[in-house]
Amino acid sequence: IMHTLIINGGSSTIKYELFDAHHSIVSFLYEKKSTKHLFHIQGSHEQTMEVTETQYLNSAKHLLSILTNVLSLDVDSIHKIGYRVVHGGTHYYKPTIITNEVLNNIEALSDIAPLHNPVAVALISMWRFALPHATHIAVFDTAFHHTIPEHAYTYALPIQYRDRHGIRKYGFHGISYASITRQLRAHYDTLPKKVIVAHLGSGCSMTAMLHGKSIDTTMGFGPLEGLMMSTRAGDVDDSAILYLEDIIEKELQTKDVDKVEARLSHILNKESGLQGIAGAKDMRDIIERAQQGDKHAQLAMNMFSYKIKKYIGSFYAILGGCDALVFTGGMGSGSPLIRNHIIDGLGHLGFQLQHAKNDSNLLGTLINDSNSCDIWIMAPKEEEEIWRETHENNH
Repeated sequence: IMHTLIINGGSSTIKYELFDAHHSIVSFLYEKKSTKHLFHIQGSHEQTMEVTETQYLNSAKHLLSILTNVLSLDVDSIHKIGYRVVHGGTHYYKPTIITNEVLNNIEALSDIAPLHNPVAVALISMWRFALPHATHIAVFDTAFHHTIPEHAYTYALPIQYRDRHGIRKYGFHGISYASITRQLRAHYDTLPKKVIVAHLGSGCSMTAMLHGKSIDTTMGFGPLEGLMMSTRAGDVDDSAILYLEDIIEKELQTKDVDKVEARLSHILNKESGLQGIAGAKDMRDIIERAQQGDKHAQLAMNMFSYKIKKYIGSFYAILGGCDALVFTGGMGSGSPLIRNHIIDGLGHLGFQLQHAKNDSNLLGTLINDSNSCDIWIMAPKEEEEIWRETHENNH
């Protein structure tokens, strides 16, 4: 039996999933939790154990020993390894066999995706060394959005900077959107023509799809643009960012550009969004506090829902209507209250929840009433999507 290993590395988690030719066999999760490093086996051998930082950082060596000793797997049967790579730039919009040149290009894009591409590069390097006989394939999060038209992906900046340095809208969460599109196809005889998908997790984005293809999305050049997120602000006036840079320079009492930029990047990526408004990044905590009358938590919830509502309206305008709206990601598929907040007041556009269905929170179900366009809650099956894409391209 030949196996495929799928690797999805984030900033504080690494997800692994092992597939045979037909389906998933077992999945593994490494995560950093405050000072601890945890390892979970999910599936028939369900267990959680604490691992050392070294085992976390060298997860290839650790996982191979688990596969061999606990699951009695011959690791030579792993003939393909598929990776989620966040940024493919303008080069890559199909699953791509990883050569040294491809790896160098992914690394070069770390300037644009500093939180994600370096993680992918480290994982790819580690696994190419550990299993050199396997075919290593990159699946890019930006790829789904390569169908966005030029007038939608171009920023109105001077051409010499824009074109030479690849400054444009790329869009992210593409593997999630591809998975949702695949799931929608399974539910309908014909895929709905006009679809809006809201991926609301720790990072949040929305995409407008026409005939299953992305025509616009809220994230841009990097993952900071668009919706308010757990720790990212989303849309902020550029002049406010420039002003903030001056404030940081005075605060740090330095003209050292690298220090100022590092602080600015940290504020925009790690201290803003829900964290910046409510002092907490988990929506469950914020909802609990809001219900107890906490003004900051209430403001965070109102801002979060308002922004999504605004983008539903703008995507409705460019699509010329909406046949299906999908909520996905941890918050999107997990919080009836947030969905209710977002849809409330959108009846004039044909969005209406059936509250009992919304409250039951069942994945893969319709939660709209009979007078509404279809509203779904779905889980993004990213690892499965990467597996399918590595196979369909017959590498």
